[in-house]
Amino acid sequence: MTKTEIAVRNLPAPTPRHRRSLSPDALVAHREKIAFDVEVILQGYWDSQPPAQVKAGILADWADALDDWTHEQVLYSLRKWRDEFPNKRPNPGHILAILRDMRGRAEVRRAPVPDKPQEPVRVTAAAASVILASFGFAVKRMDGPQNACHPAPDRQD
Repeated sequence: MTKTEIAVRNLPAPTPRHRRSLSPDALVAHREKIAFDVEVILQGYWDSQPPAQVKAGILADWADALDDWTHEQVLYSLRKWRDEFPNKRPNPGHILAILRDMRGRAEVRRAPVPDKPQEPVRVTAAAASVILASFGFAVKRMDGPQNACHPAPDRQD
């Protein structure tokens, strides 16, 4: 689905696009909060500390993946992962899956309830003929299977 299709269909964006609402300084602070929370959660999973440059790269990768979401949403998702999978270290994709699932469920709750589909109106053959005739179509009826697709069976009396 393209961006144009999303706009035309009036579908919500796949992320809350929180990053766009922040000034450059606020975005830096937001990313620092995300990196701090990720580091706190990952601390319980690391057997040995990676070198400082590697750790900075890991946290920057997490911030890149998650900075479209609010700090509260990210923190909730990190804690949800930790509580549900205490023995499995998360990666940004795991946390994004939780965030997208929560967003999808929220959007479904916000969406208007569609009207109950109406039962189809049954139209008799005579009424259909009248409707077609009003549009200039003539109904030609064939008695039995006497057309090219279904030749009449040979009758032996």
